[in-house]
Amino acid sequence: MSPIQGLLKKDYRISRVMFLIWLAVVLICMALGLGLSAYWAQPVGTLPVFVLLVVAQFAFAPIMMLVMLNIEAKNQLWLYSPQPGYMLLLSKYAVILSYQVGIQLILSMYEAVSLFWFGRSAFEQLSVSVFLQMMGYINLLIILMGFFFTSWTTFLWTVFQYLKSSQRLRPFRWIVIVLIFIAYNLFETVIVKIAPVKKWISQYKIKMISDASLKYEEGKWSAFFESSEMPVIPIFYYIILAFILFYVSARLLERKVEV
Repeated sequence: MSPIQGLLKKDYRISRVMFLIWLAVVLICMALGLGLSAYWAQPVGTLPVFVLLVVAQFAFAPIMMLVMLNIEAKNQLWLYSPQPGYMLLLSKYAVILSYQVGIQLILSMYEAVSLFWFGRSAFEQLSVSVFLQMMGYINLLIILMGFFFTSWTTFLWTVFQYLKSSQRLRPFRWIVIVLIFIAYNLFETVIVKIAPVKKWISQYKIKMISDASLKYEEGKWSAFFESSEMPVIPIFYYIILAFILFYVSARLLERKVEV
């Protein structure tokens, strides 16, 4: 067994319980959405369930990473691992990505069933190609933003643990973490208010179906889809920032973070 296979096997083992719990909650929510919508004869009721589950998926990756990191903090095995820091983290990213893709495929099938079969009379009908494009954009956005939030979670966790080695800073670890979070948000807020930057950010956009409006008529709810424009440049910025945070986290980990 290669080192990466060993890491993947370990990370699947320590994360499977959390994944199965999350998957069970998702499946229960979908079943409730279909069941209650059928009971009330309002097929469009599956839409808010889908939206809530999509929003929850943005938090899935960072939550999974935090759970896995805390488990590692308890067993302390990777303190003695000969593998570089980036490999230890990359294995966890790969495991989380596989979970993420699996759940998003289930959500996509749920939306397809809701749109083309269960709620055919209530939803504005889209062509298969338009539906696939819409779900493709949504799924890609979830994965990219999940990677971004996970990188922030990993970075803040490694900084927090690294500060344990400093007797002076150890009592102020939470303060340092909060200050980092506040400083970055202030920096980003100031930058986006600069006129040239604001104009440049919104210069390139992609058009996608991401909004839905509800209409109540004759005792029935119906849903209609609308197009919106999403700026592209911020996505590339967040991807680059995520890689930087990943790199810094890996370097801190290689210093044998005290966990």
